[in-house]
Amino acid sequence: MTAFQKLETRAIDVRKKLRDLATAGGDLDADKVQELRSELDAIETRQQALILAGEGEPDPVTSDTSEGRELRSLIDGANLGQSPGTPPPR
Repeated sequence: MTAFQKLETRAIDVRKKLRDLATAGGDLDADKVQELRSELDAIETRQQALILAGEGEPDPVTSDTSEGRELRSLIDGANLGQSPGTPPPR
């Protein structure tokens, strides 16, 4: 698992905890909410830094995985058609 994926997994956990606190009813623990929001902000900042450093999630179209090859095949085989009134290519 990449550093970006680990951060994304942690962000999902933090968002879930925030949702649980919001839907639990009763008194909200403002300190806990602020702590979770701060952690989420820090995670997002680290993710942005990884993306800028070129270490974020790879582009699935350009990756050399089965998914990337399949996506490239679909894109290459896509027929965009012809606009009405446009002469066919020669």
